[in-house]
Amino acid sequence: MKLSIWRQFSSNHSGNFTIIGRFSTAEEAEIAAAKIRDIWLQIADWREANFTADGQWKAYWNGDITVPLEEKFSSEVGIAWNPKNALEWTRQKKDIDDTVFTFENSVILTSAGETWHFPEPYVAYLRNQNCDVFTSYKDYLSIPNTIITTTLTANAPSVEIAQFIQEHVNAHLLMEQPTVTPWAAYHRGQRHPLADCYDFAIGKPLNGCELTKEQMSVIRTITYDSWAYIGKQSKGMARNEKVFEIQELVFVDAEYGLPAVVAWLESMGCTVEYEFGECKEADV
Repeated sequence: MKLSIWRQFSSNHSGNFTIIGRFSTAEEAEIAAAKIRDIWLQIADWREANFTADGQWKAYWNGDITVPLEEKFSSEVGIAWNPKNALEWTRQKKDIDDTVFTFENSVILTSAGETWHFPEPYVAYLRNQNCDVFTSYKDYLSIPNTIITTTLTANAPSVEIAQFIQEHVNAHLLMEQPTVTPWAAYHRGQRHPLADCYDFAIGKPLNGCELTKEQMSVIRTITYDSWAYIGKQSKGMARNEKVFEIQELVFVDAEYGLPAVVAWLESMGCTVEYEFGECKEADV
């Protein structure tokens, strides 16, 4: 079954993106993320010091005003400056924390919502670092939708644990209606304070859990953050004794979903490996 998550945007000209750069080591990923984060902070500081009216922001979005550092950085990474590459998806410095992530040996960049612009200078920077780069573009008018897929392979400590995992994963991936994800308790890779509520709610419809309004609100938010679905050619999780694999796994928000899945599996003693892929949305 293919599940699509629909998000409403303010304009059908806006889109959203996720970029993953996978390095050889976690240290290399941290260095690259720190470089991008530092550039974005400098851009935000320059705008804060120089933009004093809403009209200037509008001119910036339209490409009539440029930030010198953005043009300089584009030149350094070998691409021509395009006003549509302006850092429009973060208006304030605090927004940057929601757009630059690292997980293990990967850097994950996201627009954290809708944007009119493209992250091409930062994609070029990642490619120049000799890492593997995967891109997901959604709802832009000028380019086809692309999707980042994940093939996940794991080895469980016992057949019984592998069977338990298979039942819970397939119950979510092959669902007929939205349910609480099995890995929701490990939002962002850490066990959540409301983990007991998650454990109680796993596999149940989001509108059918007997929880307080506050608990339900948190569970809904974090379940959506860690949501995953599978491509139309995938049969869910396949297992051979203690070893299992999920192909064409797609995370709605990879920066939250992937760490949650890995942490959940590791909490049960599994060793986990995964590979990224990229394809047109129509092929998934």
